[in-house]
Amino acid sequence: MTTLAAPQFEELLDTQTLPIVPLKGMVVYPYLVVPLIVQQPEHARMVDEALMRGVKIGLFQQRDPKEETPGPDGLYTIGAS
Repeated sequence: MTTLAAPQFEELLDTQTLPIVPLKGMVVYPYLVVPLIVQQPEHARMVDEALMRGVKIGLFQQRDPKEETPGPDGLYTIGAS
């Protein structure tokens, strides 16, 4: 998965692209309130920036939780935002 640096995330805010955060061993459903633990620093920055700006993020479970940086094929196709 491509990691997003701060300038790249800024560019996403002006488009229709949804920033994606992979989840390990956790399923999130719409309208479900759960604690979100983000371990990767670039994902933590993305979540913080989205919260400050009121932007949605996509949450998708990883197919293999041992993989550090999954690409699109390493994520399930249905997630939540």
